[in-house]
Amino acid sequence: MKISKGIGIDLGTTNSAVAIMDLTDSQIIMYEDKHRSKTTPSCVWYDPRKKEIVVGKHAFNRRGSYPEPITSIKRKMGTSQTVRLGDRDFTPEQVSAEILKELKRQIESKLNELATPEVNYVVDRAIITIPAYFKQPAIEATREAGILAGLEVIELLHEPTAAAIHYAYTHHLTDDCTFLVFDPGGGTFDVSILRQTAGAPQVLGISGDTFLGGDDLDKRLAELIRRRLMEDPESDYDLNLDIEHDPEDRLRYTQLVMVAEGVKINLTDQPSMLLRNTTSITDKNNQRVNIEMTIERDEFEDCVRDLIEKMIPKCWEALAKAHKKAGISLKDIDYILLVGGTSYVPLVQQTARENFCQMTSPPKLTSAQIDKILEQIVEEHRDTARALMERGERARCTEPTFESPDTCNARGAAIRAALSGGVIIYNDEETVRILFRGQSATAQDQATIQGRVETRHRDGSWQPLDDGRVSVGLPEAHYQEEDDLDRGGGFRFKGVPLQTGAVNQFAIRVYDASNRLLATLGKPILQDEEVRSLGKGVTQTMVMPTPIRIEGKIKGRIGRKDLIPEMEPLPYEASFIFFLDENPGYIKIPLYQGSTLIKEIHVDIDPNLPPGTNIDFRITVDEKAYIVCKGKIGEHEFAVDIESPKKQPPTPAQIADKMHEFEEALTYHSRGEQATLRAEMRHHTQDYDDARQGNDEAKMIAIFEEIGQVVEKAKVPIAELEPPKAEFDELVAECLRMAQHLAQVNANIQVEEIERNIRVQQDVGNRAAQAHDQQTYGQAFGMLVQYGRGMMAEIEKQENAGRSPSRQDVDPVTRARGAVEHFRGVCAQLVPYAQSCARELEQAAMAEKSDPSRAQGLRRQSQTALELARRIGEIEYDLRRMQPQIMTDPTEVLRRCQAHSGDLEGIYNRLEGFMRATARKGPMPDVGRIRLD
Repeated sequence: MKISKGIGIDLGTTNSAVAIMDLTDSQIIMYEDKHRSKTTPSCVWYDPRKKEIVVGKHAFNRRGSYPEPITSIKRKMGTSQTVRLGDRDFTPEQVSAEILKELKRQIESKLNELATPEVNYVVDRAIITIPAYFKQPAIEATREAGILAGLEVIELLHEPTAAAIHYAYTHHLTDDCTFLVFDPGGGTFDVSILRQTAGAPQVLGISGDTFLGGDDLDKRLAELIRRRLMEDPESDYDLNLDIEHDPEDRLRYTQLVMVAEGVKINLTDQPSMLLRNTTSITDKNNQRVNIEMTIERDEFEDCVRDLIEKMIPKCWEALAKAHKKAGISLKDIDYILLVGGTSYVPLVQQTARENFCQMTSPPKLTSAQIDKILEQIVEEHRDTARALMERGERARCTEPTFESPDTCNARGAAIRAALSGGVIIYNDEETVRILFRGQSATAQDQATIQGRVETRHRDGSWQPLDDGRVSVGLPEAHYQEEDDLDRGGGFRFKGVPLQTGAVNQFAIRVYDASNRLLATLGKPILQDEEVRSLGKGVTQTMVMPTPIRIEGKIKGRIGRKDLIPEMEPLPYEASFIFFLDENPGYIKIPLYQGSTLIKEIHVDIDPNLPPGTNIDFRITVDEKAYIVCKGKIGEHEFAVDIESPKKQPPTPAQIADKMHEFEEALTYHSRGEQATLRAEMRHHTQDYDDARQGNDEAKMIAIFEEIGQVVEKAKVPIAELEPPKAEFDELVAECLRMAQHLAQVNANIQVEEIERNIRVQQDVGNRAAQAHDQQTYGQAFGMLVQYGRGMMAEIEKQENAGRSPSRQDVDPVTRARGAVEHFRGVCAQLVPYAQSCARELEQAAMAEKSDPSRAQGLRRQSQTALELARRIGEIEYDLRRMQPQIMTDPTEVLRRCQAHSGDLEGIYNRLEGFMRATARKGPMPDVGRIRLD
C-alpha cells in the first residue's frame, strides 16, 4: 500500500527546512544532510557545465562568483520582478518552486529509508509557512509555488503560529496560555500574539516587517568592514562601490556580505573576532583586498542596534490589536518565544528580554521613548499602544524562550499537517483510498477510527464510495466490527480497544454494494501513556493581516469601506448592498488591501438602469486567503477571482510625483501636524534610499507603498466635508425659521437665547469648514440637528395641547423637511446594521455543527436580513427623491414618510429578533423615534 502524509515546510528567506510526523504521529522526522544540518540554504544556481538547476548548499557556495546564485527570493514574492537562471528568466514563484522541489526530494529520500516491501510513501501534500504579515500578492505567489512543485497546499500557516504549535507540543502544554512570538528571520520580522485555548491556537494580533531580518544585519556589518578598509591609512583600496549600476561592484559587495555573515555568526558566542580574509575580493582597480582586523561584538551591536530596535514598535502594534480583539495586554503573556536564525544574535535576545520580560527593576518608558515608538505604529493602533505602554506592565516570564529557532517552524507545520491533513492510504493499484482523520497515537486504552473511503473513476477523479461498507479488525485484541458507509463515504468506529504500550496494526477492509472486497489496508495506532497530543480539533489559524476595502462614493464623497476587517479569522464570507451612483454602461469596483490596490473589477451593465439601483456584492475568502467576489446588479450577475497584480519598482518620476502630492497636502495641516507627518515621511524616504543604494527592488516596492500611505493620510483633511457645506447652511437657516415659529406658539420661550446658540454653532461650523476640520464641523452639525429636533418636539407639544392659534400657523414645509432628514438618518444606520446582521447569522450558521436544521434556519434569516437591507435602500432612495417636493407638496411628503415609518419600524423589530437569535452582544443602533405620528 501507499501512504500520503502532509509534510511541514518552512520556506525561509535565507534557509528552509522540511519535517513530517511518523505514521503513529508520535515523532517528528526531519531531513538531515551528511553534515547533520537540518536546514537547506534557500539558494538557487544554474550550473552552466551540467546545464541544470542546483538548490541548497552547492548553490550557496557559489555566492561571490559568476554566474551568481539567486538568494533571498522570498523578498520578491508577489512582485513582477524576474531573475536570470541560465538562458531563462524565472519568476519568484518558479524559483521558490525549485526550493520546494528540493525539500520534497529530501523528505522523500528520508522516507524511503523507512519504506518496507508492503509500505511505500508518497509526498504530495504540504503545509507551507509564510510570514504573518505577508500581503495578498505574496500569499498567492507562495500558493502557486507549491502547486508548481507538485504539492497540494493543505494550508498556508503563519510562521509564528507554527512556532507556538511546536512549543506547546514539545512541552505538553494543555492548559490555556498566551504567547508572544518574536520571529526575526533571515529576511523578514514577524510578531504574533496567540492564545491556546483547549489545545487549539487562536491568533489575536500580528504585525511585522517583510524587509527586516538577518540579511539587513549582514549588509550593515559589510558596510562597517568596507569603511574600515577605506579608512585604513596603510591601504589604498578603492571600494567606492556602485552596486545599483555596476555588476562587478555588486559582486564585490556580495563577497563583503558573505564575510560579514561569518563575522556575525562568530560574534554570537564570543566577544570579539580577529577577521583574516585573503580570498578573491578585489577592489575597483583589481587590487586584491587583504582583510585583517578585529571586530568587537559591541561594535557590531552599535551598527545594527537601530535595526533591531525597529522590531519593538511592531510588538506593541501586535499587542494593541490583541487588546482590541480580546483585551490582552503584556501582563497576560505567559511565554515569549524567540524564533528564526537572527534570534541567535545576543542583542536580539537582550532586546526582547529588556522590553517585555519580568525584571527586578524594569525601566519604565519615558514619554519621549513612547512617542518615538508610536511614530512606527499604524495610526489606528497608536492610542491603544500608548495606553498599553503607559501601564508599565511586563510579561509573566523572566526570560524569552529560545529552542530550535532554525527548525521549529517546519516542525510546527508538520504537527499541524498531521492534525489537519491526516493520512491518506492507497491500495497498491491506487483504485481505492481512505482519508483518515485524527491523531494516530493516544494515551487512552480505546480509540476512535474514522475516515472517508473514495474510489478512482475512469476520468481519474476520486469520488466518495457511498454504497459500500467497511470492516475494522485487530486480531490480537479479538476485535472485529463492520458498518455501512454513509452518503459521503464516511465511517466512524468508537470505543475501539487497544493493546497498551504497543503499535496496534488494524486491518481495514472495504467492500462495495455487492459485497465484493475492493481493498485491504493497514492503519497503525500507537497506545502510549506518555504520548503528546497534537491538539484538540482543527481550528483555522489564518487571519486577514490588513483589511480588504472597497473604494466608492460614501455619503457623497470618494472613500473606502472595510469589506473584511483586520484580524478577521479565515475563512470569511460577507454580503453588502451598494447603490448605483451614475450609469455610463459599466461599473468599476476598486478593491484595496490596506492602501494597496489589488484589483479593479470592471462589470458591464444595462445602460438603462437608474441611479439608486441596488448592487448586491458578496466577498468570500477561503482558509488559504483565496478571494472570490460575486455580485448582481439588475439582472446581470458577475463573479471574479481576485488575483493580485504584481508590483513594479517605482520610477524616479513616480517618487517625485508622490513627494509633490505630499507637499501640497501638507499646506492644509497645522505646523504641529506637518512636523509629525514630515517625521513619518522622513523615516520612509531614508529606508527607500537605503533600499535603492542596495539595489533591493522588492524593498523599494514595499516602501513606496508605505510612502503612498503617508500621502493618503496627509490628504484626508482636504476631502469633501460630510455633510456638504450647502446642507450645513440650509440646516442653519431652517433652525432659525423654527426658532421664530416656536416663539409664535409659545410666548414663554426665550427665542433670543436659542438664536444665539444657533449662531455660535454656525460660526464654529464655518471656521471648521474653512480649516477642513471634519471632526469639529461634524460636531457643530450634530448640535444644530439636536436644536432642530428639540424645537420640533416643543412645537408638536404645543399643538397637541391646543395652544397653537390655528392649524394654518403650523409650517408643513418645516415638518416635511425634518421628517425626510430624520428617516434618511434612520436608513443610514439600519442599512449597515442589516448587513452586519446578515454576516453574523451566516457565521453563526457556519459555526453550527450539531444541528443542521438550525444552521439552515440561520441561513434563511441571513438572506432575509439582506432583503431587508435592500428594502431600506429602496426607502432611502425614495426619501432622496422627495427633496424637491418638500417646498411644492409638503403634505404628500409627510404622507409618504408616514408610510415609510411603519415599514422601518417593522424592519427594526425583525432585525432585533434576528440578532437575539445569534446571541450577539452589543446594542441596536440608536435611531431615536421611528414611528411618525
